[in-house]
Amino acid sequence: MTTRITLPNGVVLEGEGAEFRKTLESLGIDKIDDGVHYGSTTKGVVAIKEMATPWIKNSICKIYRDWASELSEVKDLKVFVERLHNGPSNQTMMGLIKELTTRK
Repeated sequence: MTTRITLPNGVVLEGEGAEFRKTLESLGIDKIDDGVHYGSTTKGVVAIKEMATPWIKNSICKIYRDWASELSEVKDLKVFVERLHNGPSNQTMMGLIKELTTRK
């Protein structure tokens, strides 16, 4: 399956398979918050649609745990409450949840 990534500057990268993922990693692109791809520590950048359902669930939990861990470091009470109220603002997490709702 072809993976297509649009970088923040508008450049589009497209390719297939493990070699493409290795190329992305060599460019330092291992974390993309576009809601379409997931930056895996073991498999590199993968299309969310290609992920197995348990992997999606685990990824959502990981992002949420990381967010909660960062939240626990916030010292200012006002900032803490604001971030807690807003929740995680992660496009990848929203993309994972969206994909999960399409599965049965």
